[in-house]
Amino acid sequence: MRPLTAHEVDRLIAELPTYHVPEGSHPQASLAGLHDTVLLTALAGRRVGAARAGRRTSR
Repeated sequence: MRPLTAHEVDRLIAELPTYHVPEGSHPQASLAGLHDTVLLTALAGRRVGAARAGRRTSR
């Protein structure tokens, strides 16, 4: 787990791609299926972290 600064969290969120559903369409999917996500973890001391690429974070 890598702790992130507030600036890094802001940057990760700002860099998420934006998708626009065409007007008049009615997608049959959950929101999780329509947009990219960032998985963040609450750490001690009111910090936030993200998993390091390619590493398991449990067990």
